[in-house]
Amino acid sequence: MRFGVDRGLRILGSFGLALVLLGLLWILTLVGTFEQARMSLYAVQEQIFGSAFFVYDLGGVPIPLPGAYLVLALLFVNLLVGGMLRLRKGSSTWGILVTHVGIAMLLVGGFVEERWSTKGRLTLHEGDSAAQFVSFYEWEVVVAELRDDDSAREYVVPHSAFADLGDGGTHRARHAELPFELVLSGYHRNCDIRRASGEDGIDGYTLTPRAPEAKAEMDIAGLRVDLEVAGEAAPRRALLWALQGGPYQTVVEGRRFEVDLRRRSYELPFRVHLRRFERAMHPGTGMASRFSSYVSRVQDGVLVDAHITMNEPMRHAGFTIYQTGWGPEGAGPGERLFSTFSVVENPSDRLPIVACVVIAVGLLWHFGRRLRLHLGAQARRASGAAA
Repeated sequence: MRFGVDRGLRILGSFGLALVLLGLLWILTLVGTFEQARMSLYAVQEQIFGSAFFVYDLGGVPIPLPGAYLVLALLFVNLLVGGMLRLRKGSSTWGILVTHVGIAMLLVGGFVEERWSTKGRLTLHEGDSAAQFVSFYEWEVVVAELRDDDSAREYVVPHSAFADLGDGGTHRARHAELPFELVLSGYHRNCDIRRASGEDGIDGYTLTPRAPEAKAEMDIAGLRVDLEVAGEAAPRRALLWALQGGPYQTVVEGRRFEVDLRRRSYELPFRVHLRRFERAMHPGTGMASRFSSYVSRVQDGVLVDAHITMNEPMRHAGFTIYQTGWGPEGAGPGERLFSTFSVVENPSDRLPIVACVVIAVGLLWHFGRRLRLHLGAQARRASGAAA
């Protein structure tokens, strides 16, 4: 038993396995680069880099491959076993050990970001403010009960509940305070709404899927929703499409409801107010050479001004806000502009910087020691020749 464990550890920590895993990462990088010609970056990340296994279609020949998620997990184990636990400890290897710790920190940081980071966008016109941002890729179905005082109470079905319903599946959503059951089906990540032929549609319309956009954040999602009300023989049916003019409205037991499909929203612990947006255009073109936003951050009654540019984000309370876009395109003098920010909440945001410092210290330690030994040997040879 002991022999088997030792042999397994030798294999897991072997240099040969490290070379195989690095070779697989090189292949996956090539595949991911080629696939971006026909898939969005988000789809490539999800299928190739965020999966344990996937099947690659090479000219009609299906080739099963490990995903980068699995390969990196094995590389971390290889590094932990071979580069840290089984490494012969001593003055000659301390630099190597520190370097391996830094590389492990990079892998851990990537895992934390993939699992627990939140990313989205925030768009503000000059003079507007907001304390929410919306997801790039995830959607949610929202049931809002409208009250007489113009307030609304919302019930949310998350994206994970209907993301896999494109192949005929259904999802039932029920809440004790709702007088109906929600049945979701026919979800499309990107689709159009068209007039239906015959009786295939709902109210004369149907959703037709489209190929995903090159930029996944430009996808327009849609799905079908059935409201099953107790005592009614047939469900109330509607299509939810992200670009429709307004939510589906209905009245059940004298209560008014709206059902809508919208991008998933996240709360910020502070409010962002866009005071002024500035841009400079390339002469004779409609392209901006630079653009930036002057904002105010308000939290607990405290106001702090900040200037956000492409290379200078605003960081606060675990969130990082980057300048990424503006509009409308072709805006004339005096036209009200808007600014678009990418918002990222990443618990491991600073870990790559720390990891790079650790790697640099380890390499300097190791090669500095080698240089010192080399210079010492040279000096001894020179003194011996002189004697």
